[in-house]
Amino acid sequence: MTIVKGHGKIINNNYPQIPIDDLLKLLKQAREEAQHLPEPVRDKVRQEIKEAQLQVKEAPQEKEKIAVKLNNAKDTLKAIAETAPQAVSVGNLLGNALIWLDKML
Repeated sequence: MTIVKGHGKIINNNYPQIPIDDLLKLLKQAREEAQHLPEPVRDKVRQEIKEAQLQVKEAPQEKEKIAVKLNNAKDTLKAIAETAPQAVSVGNLLGNALIWLDKML
């Protein structure tokens, strides 16, 4: 069942209402940590996280799309994991976000 509620936003009741604040905080923290990554990967990782944040805000029920963005960021980190300790920290945060996503639905 779909209902229109406030400001013309459509809410699809086929999906449970999910708290996303914790996930958004986690992604914000990962994006902030990513500032300390080496130049070749910093922008790519931060962009993937930003796109995941936007996806969470716009369509949190589409967790597969969010997971793709987070996995893209993690794959980018793998290339520098041995040389940048910051990559481990950001990777751990992204891993936690993926676990959280799996528990959302």
